[in-house]
Amino acid sequence: MRYRIGPAILLVIILALGSVLAATASDKGADKKEWVPADIDETVPHADLSQPCPLPKILEETGHQVRKLVENLQRFSAHEKLEYWEVGSDGQPSSVRTTTFTYVADIREVRPGQFGVDEYRNDFTDVRSFPTHLATTGTAAFALIFHPFYIRDFTVTCEGLTQLDGHAAWQVHFVQKRPNNFRYYRAANNLYRLELKGRAWIAQDSHEVLRLETDLLRPILEVRLMREHVSIDYGPVRFARHNVTLWLPKSATIYMDSRKHRYGHRHTFTDYKLFWVDTQQSTKVPDAP
Repeated sequence: MRYRIGPAILLVIILALGSVLAATASDKGADKKEWVPADIDETVPHADLSQPCPLPKILEETGHQVRKLVENLQRFSAHEKLEYWEVGSDGQPSSVRTTTFTYVADIREVRPGQFGVDEYRNDFTDVRSFPTHLATTGTAAFALIFHPFYIRDFTVTCEGLTQLDGHAAWQVHFVQKRPNNFRYYRAANNLYRLELKGRAWIAQDSHEVLRLETDLLRPILEVRLMREHVSIDYGPVRFARHNVTLWLPKSATIYMDSRKHRYGHRHTFTDYKLFWVDTQQSTKVPDAP
């Protein structure tokens, strides 16, 4: 399965023909059922505004960490557990079903401003191989939104200093100010560009992305995608033989609301391996403090 995002496709949701996702705009009570976390602009987590926030330095240093991620990550694999559920008209989720994959990805800069993302799950290349005929890809590279190539297309504001999983973290809000090729939906061989807003928590000392959440700026009416919420938590993964520590996704949860159905997918990643370091070396993402 090969994707080209130009300048980068970092997350593609593939919708099979005839697949149905989540609720339509006419479902006025959907959000009130709390089947999905609140939109990031509905509630703003508390943060300390008494300390000056050096936003230009934060973005510069975070962009540097993201560039290092691309340079060091190259080809990797992980054990992926996928939990998925559908939400009924009463706002209650169905029983959670689980499947597992061997996940392999190759993330590289093809040329300045363009990244290539190749992904495989147990050699599955067909969306019908997934339980809901809905494949979520590119999760491992989603933090590249802070790469200098992409963050310049967003307006970023600092909301203050807070604590996240024992780390002092800057809480920043971003909203897309012009279209780019960072993120698409693919349905029936057509691509639909998404425009995003979001919030991130960035470590005060290391400037690594600790947590990332996004929502749609506006619905994608062509596929009746009325709502999408993405939440990704990151953790350090140590590859001792190469003397490198990379912050990679521990889990990613995606909620979708379109075509009178609502779905949730939760991806959990463990046992990361770097092929170019040692195909036998593996490590587990630690639990959060």
